Amino acid sequence: RIPAQTLSEKLQQFGLAIDGVMDMNGDRLNDITVGARGMVVLLMARPVLSVSAKLSFSPSEISLNNFDCILRTETTFPIITLTTCFTMAESTNSTGDANLSLNISFRLTADAVRQDSRAFFEQTIKTSRSLLQSVLLSSQHSCFNNTVYMLNCVKDTLSPLLIRMNFSQVEQQPGSSSAVLNMDSRTMAYVEVPFQRNCRENVSCEADLELDFKFMNSSLLVVDQAYFIITVSLLNKGDDSFNTSIVLHYPPGLSLSKFETIKANRRTLTSCGDRDDGALNKTTCSISQPVYRSKTNATFQGIFRISRFYNWNDTLEMTLVASSDNNRNFSHGSVRKILPVQYAVDLSVSFVPELSKVYLPFTHEDRGPKPVIIIYSVKNLGLKGLPVSLSFLMPSQISQNFTLNKHTISVSQNMNNCSIIMEPSSICSMWISCVRFQCAFSSLEPESDVQFELRADLTFHNLQNYTGRWSFHEFRLEDVFSPYAKLGFDQNRYTQISSGPADDPSKGHKAEVSVRIEMVVPPDMIMIWSCGGGGGFLLLIIITVLLLKCGFFKRKGPYSMCYEKEQEGGKEGQLGEGDMCGEGGVETGPGVGHDGKEDVCSTNSHGTDLSPAREGQPLIASGETEKEEIKNNNAAKEKCQE
Repeated sequence: RIPAQTLSEKLQQFGLAIDGVMDMNGDRLNDITVGARGMVVLLMARPVLSVSAKLSFSPSEISLNNFDCILRTETTFPIITLTTCFTMAESTNSTGDANLSLNISFRLTADAVRQDSRAFFEQTIKTSRSLLQSVLLSSQHSCFNNTVYMLNCVKDTLSPLLIRMNFSQVEQQPGSSSAVLNMDSRTMAYVEVPFQRNCRENVSCEADLELDFKFMNSSLLVVDQAYFIITVSLLNKGDDSFNTSIVLHYPPGLSLSKFETIKANRRTLTSCGDRDDGALNKTTCSISQPVYRSKTNATFQGIFRISRFYNWNDTLEMTLVASSDNNRNFSHGSVRKILPVQYAVDLSVSFVPELSKVYLPFTHEDRGPKPVIIIYSVKNLGLKGLPVSLSFLMPSQISQNFTLNKHTISVSQNMNNCSIIMEPSSICSMWISCVRFQCAFSSLEPESDVQFELRADLTFHNLQNYTGRWSFHEFRLEDVFSPYAKLGFDQNRYTQISSGPADDPSKGHKAEVSVRIEMVVPPDMIMIWSCGGGGGFLLLIIITVLLLKCGFFKRKGPYSMCYEKEQEGGKEGQLGEGDMCGEGGVETGPGVGHDGKEDVCSTNSHGTDLSPAREGQPLIASGETEKEEIKNNNAAKEKCQE
């Protein structure tokens, strides 16, 4: 249909007559004459060209060497050079003088059947998935080249890149275009650009993924801010594996904080968590996107953070699944394992000495019975409440001398589920008999401190055997017994940390107390005083007898010596100088002798009167008896008076 207005606005009744059997210009093409009111319009015929299009590219496949989805930096690189070729052929039989040229417009579209294109035509514009160009086809064969680009991270490197081309004749032809496009020409062309493949068969790649993993601990220990580690191994025994991934399925109480390669025979990178839409029980980790090469063997380490607030079951179940986008994937790609779950707890039982009474002294005046008071403290310093059982062992008969009775137990918290058990002698170890208190907590809450008070009356038998005896020294009878408390819990479900010694934390689960009993009998003071006085008197007698035996009491006094001296001399005047009755000796009294000299027997050299004439004052010499002294003095007195 040719509207008149497109030719001239003055045309009226255009198409009133038509004639198309004449060649007006001799080009072997019939021209058309169209009549109008007062005018004739000559429409010159032009050659009709049939155009075919073909797309080609180089290189023959898209190399995977430049793809790396692990690195977060985004780069652009050319993947192929696309060549668009047009071939023209005249569909009419015109003369050779006609100028065979055609002005067309063609559009290239990358990834035509995908919503999001992996390729684009302008290096700096990632959204340029289409390219529109207008060209003049002036020769029988015309080709045009365009470069196709991709980003360094393309998730799908298995599906080929489909490029579509559409072309049409430009409606407004320039003056150099003298032909028209044959409406029967095929105006669309396609080409598929494959990605590089290392396959044993060209048709498809068959990956063979072998997956395994293991736990680094024998149990999952639930501790605040703790980590849980697994190691994962992935071996590709088949062809290249495209878009390989490992999906980790685990309880919501775990959260994957790191997944990294720790060993590999070629460069292997990972990226996790970008395909899970916030899921709490799984994580998808991409492995060496886009291709996990054939014969690649890598070991990965996964580190999980443990939540203590999650209600854990008795066991942890974890499943790992390896997959790829290959058409066939012969793999041992799913592994499921189970691990016991344990809560970390911090429990301790200890003796409280400042509140207890564990020293019991007995005397002959304080014979008892005496109360034994033992205080134990049970603490939960951890972050998890748990059922706890407590066992307290105390003797009832320690020995033949000491017994305990009236055993009672009281708890700082309301707890009525304590029972007392009479144990056989085989359990009591060093005691003759004993009792056991068995208590249980349905839940010992975190940060709690519960005190248990154990009481019993201690009686001392056969006290009369140790009192009322004559003894010079103090008598002591001592005995020691060691009751203990033991704490228990489900060790398959819980494990102890922190409180106990570094070599054995479970030592904090038992507390042993030493109770000391002492019987003191003081010495008999009356017997000591009696024996001391009698011994002193006996010693005096012995000393006196020894002095008599030695002749101590037979020594001569001064008057006796003077008398004997005179007897030996025959007369008083013969007393020599220095004798007791001579000069310088002892003077017996005042006066002068018959020879005109002073009477030496009356006074001494100091004029002291030695005369025994004074009544009531007899002279007693040291070491002689009174009777003998008086006798000797009287004899000496008579001699001196003569």
